[in-house]
Amino acid sequence: MTQEEEIDYLRQRVADLEESCRIAEKLLVNREAKFKGIIDNFRLGLLEVEPNGVIIDANESFCEMSGFSIDELFGKDGGEMLLDEFEKERMKERNASRIEGETDVYELRVLNKQKETRYWLVSAAPLLGDDGNIHGSIGIHWDITEMKQLEFELKGARNKAEESTKAKAMFLANMSHEIRTPLNGIVGMAEQLAQSQLDADQRYFIDIMRSASSTLLSIINDVLDISKIESGKFSIETTPFNLNETIRRTLSIFGEKAKQTNVSLDIELMDDRGIMHLGDPHRLSQVLFNIVGNAIKFTQAGYVRVTSHLARGENDICFVSFSIEDTGVGMDMVYLAKVFEAFSQEDASITRKFGGSGLGLSIARSIVQIMGGTIQIESEKGKGTRVNIRIPMRISNEKTKQDIVEMTDLQKSLKALRILAVEDNELNRMVLQVILKKCEVVVTIAHNGQEAINLIQEQEFDLVLMDVQMPIVDGLEATKYIRDELKLTTPIIGLSANAMREEVEICKQAGMNDYLVKPYSERALVEVMKKWSSEEKTTALPQVEFTSEKELDLSMLKQYVGNDIHVLKDVVSGYLTHLPPQLDRLELALVGADILALRHELHQLKASMEIIGVRPDGLSFAGISNELKTDGLSDLAKSAINSVITKGKSAIISLRKVIE
Repeated sequence: MTQEEEIDYLRQRVADLEESCRIAEKLLVNREAKFKGIIDNFRLGLLEVEPNGVIIDANESFCEMSGFSIDELFGKDGGEMLLDEFEKERMKERNASRIEGETDVYELRVLNKQKETRYWLVSAAPLLGDDGNIHGSIGIHWDITEMKQLEFELKGARNKAEESTKAKAMFLANMSHEIRTPLNGIVGMAEQLAQSQLDADQRYFIDIMRSASSTLLSIINDVLDISKIESGKFSIETTPFNLNETIRRTLSIFGEKAKQTNVSLDIELMDDRGIMHLGDPHRLSQVLFNIVGNAIKFTQAGYVRVTSHLARGENDICFVSFSIEDTGVGMDMVYLAKVFEAFSQEDASITRKFGGSGLGLSIARSIVQIMGGTIQIESEKGKGTRVNIRIPMRISNEKTKQDIVEMTDLQKSLKALRILAVEDNELNRMVLQVILKKCEVVVTIAHNGQEAINLIQEQEFDLVLMDVQMPIVDGLEATKYIRDELKLTTPIIGLSANAMREEVEICKQAGMNDYLVKPYSERALVEVMKKWSSEEKTTALPQVEFTSEKELDLSMLKQYVGNDIHVLKDVVSGYLTHLPPQLDRLELALVGADILALRHELHQLKASMEIIGVRPDGLSFAGISNELKTDGLSDLAKSAINSVITKGKSAIISLRKVIE
């Protein structure tokens, strides 16, 4: 190649490179314009600052967001212009991390030129120069003030809703007390009057009085129960009971009412062969009471048929099925779809003609689901209704109790017992005195907590019946004083018209041994007195060091109870009362793959299990709850729940060793 040809070749190469540069520059300009257009169209503020926070560039959108012009911003410290002292300190930390090459996304509270508080969402990154080194920070800003205001409004609404819920719970508790207090007197006196010599008319009037007060009490309980269910504080107990006996006792209430309306009440019970079941007989009775009560109420001719069936499952698990069929008014398909909603009734005329709160079916379904069972309704307008219930239960090792103590024997066993009855309501004092007189106990009356404190310092008592809400000094204060100041261990039974579970816990924390909800039956009062009158008196034990338990981690429990072995044994006894039935219900829910029941039982168990060092394998309790939010029961959740059951049962064995 000649020299001229080499020169021409080089010239062409230079021309090609210049063209490539022009094309690259044009592409770069186009990309910058496109990027700027995207930023501007989305009204995103672009800001570039030096490491010390001094502004070196900003786009038009940022100027609009801040209220400052580019001339006012350029060369100024952005933090000094836009941030309060708290945000300034946080921004210094962020700028320092940017020098280290870190990116970040965060919310920023700013003051614009008009000193209005605004909220920006910032995506920040290191600002790289042509030399590839970090020369500051670059951030894209999005004004989210409206969204933040909505967030604040939602938080405010949530706080108001929570306050409203608390107010509703307090209102229900207060109303429960105000209604139950006089109702206790009515029920108690009616019960005593029914045991006296009456003619036919008087017997009829008393039966109506007892039926009316029972209905009123049922409505109060329904309202309280729906509140507990909504707040997640509704609980199921587990105790051995005879299923057929429970069913008969519950349905016996409806016999006379069915006769009065010419409705045939047919009951076909399973052959349980004296088997005892583990469950909650009170809640089961509540379900049957609501369902059968509805069937009789809405049936004006024909029959109401109740049948039960028992199917054995694996190990000691069985499934109890109930069918409640009637020839009543029935329901159409539209109403049937919402029949389980609270306060739901088919139309206004139903309320006027048949009465009721519309809570029964909603509560019944919730109870059945918490028990791990199912409830289904089939109905046709004008042709009647059929309700099918299926509940898993365990078979108890206990046999049917044939040696039930008669009421008279219970009363005789209390003879000469020294009782301090503390009650401010005159009608309730009369009920107490009538019941206690039949037990031939020695009764001393106090009208308030202060009188009780004075009396218990002057003379000895075997048992205290303590009303909770009283003037001057209430039952809780009096109990705390008796326990903490007087150091007395006399059994104290709380009497309250408040049926909320929180009240029971508060009373026990104050030092009460047991608790009765007004209106209570004569038998309930006598039985609880018998229970605590036969308890051995205990004295405070000296403080000792805990012995180590290899099978159980009591380190956290010790933080709660201190170093007193007596207190520890009391707490452990509480665990041994509640933990076994809770684990049984959890296992039943796992067998039935009942997600709702599993969530409920795990929520109930979580705190108590963690305190004694029981934690699931593979997942935390929170992890199991998250896993149960998905459809179905995953193998991971099933395995973790199984580990809770296994470890829980081992813990029970270890806990028994603690109190031996």
